[in-house]
Amino acid sequence: MADRNAIFDAIEVEREYQDRKWGTIEENPHTVAEWVGLAMEEVIEADEARQQGNYQFVKMELVQAAAVIVAALEQHGVVTR
Repeated sequence: MADRNAIFDAIEVEREYQDRKWGTIEENPHTVAEWVGLAMEEVIEADEARQQGNYQFVKMELVQAAAVIVAALEQHGVVTR
């Protein structure tokens, strides 16, 4: 099982990559609905990789989806339990 800190570190690295690639959320904001669509695209890619048995790619896509979700929460705020 992976260490949670390593998982959060991977998401942080991906967030930084996404900001370099696409611009920061300040430079390129999205509506909540747009963020959901972007996250779903990543999850769909993860599922396609799962169907092909490429589990390394599944994990990579899940990190990308998590980073997109983090960006959405950074822009629009978070609601806690």
